[in-house]
Amino acid sequence: MNSKDSDAELFTHLNENIRFTNKTVIFDLDDTLIDTANCYEKVLKELCSRMKNIFSVEADEVLAVQEKFDSEFWKTAVFDAERFPKSFTATYKHFCKFFNKMPNEKIEKEFEDLGWSVYKMIPDLKNGALELLEALKSSVELWLYTLGDESIQRSKIERHSLGNYFQHIHIVPSKSKDVLKSLINGSSKMFAMVGDSLRFEINPALELGLFAVHVKNNYEWKLQKAPVISDNYVSVKNLREAQNILETNFISEREVE
Repeated sequence: MNSKDSDAELFTHLNENIRFTNKTVIFDLDDTLIDTANCYEKVLKELCSRMKNIFSVEADEVLAVQEKFDSEFWKTAVFDAERFPKSFTATYKHFCKFFNKMPNEKIEKEFEDLGWSVYKMIPDLKNGALELLEALKSSVELWLYTLGDESIQRSKIERHSLGNYFQHIHIVPSKSKDVLKSLINGSSKMFAMVGDSLRFEINPALELGLFAVHVKNNYEWKLQKAPVISDNYVSVKNLREAQNILETNFISEREVE
């Protein structure tokens, strides 16, 4: 079911076959349940390889420039799908200017296509993802809360049949305390958040008084970094640890009357 009930929501799905329970765990998708960073790393590695062939520049120089442009475009585009490919063409033009070379339209288009190619990749499920969802689905309600382009996010969800586990699927164009609050209707005692981003998932949840589980990754995007604002969360290395924490610290806890 598509919905425009909230300005915060790009897409909402309600699975009426899953029963309601008195506690809800909200899961992020990218780099929490699926390994999206690996796809980006592959594309960025190819960017560096091509730049080295053209300009003889090292990978750290290329990545620094690409990240700079990506951060700049973030201010206006946030999770617009065009932002990432645009950072590739901007990086190519930057080095053309730096080395006093005329940009080649064909090569520029190839870099743009390379940036777009990341969206055609289907990230693998992270180890323990399905086991975690299977273990929790009978005792709590599960929500999926993911940020990005609707068609891209839906393809990831459908590829792994994740919709079968979630009562609600929220695909949103931005993540913040206000967006999260609009989804949970101001009720904090029934919800827990599981995500990899301190900035976009953990801190907003903590601001609303939710319990949170931070799933650490080997790679952390600079744009997602932030100082944590509360100690009402637990950091884990993988989803198996997340399951143990949720079962012990959230599901088994009695609600405060």
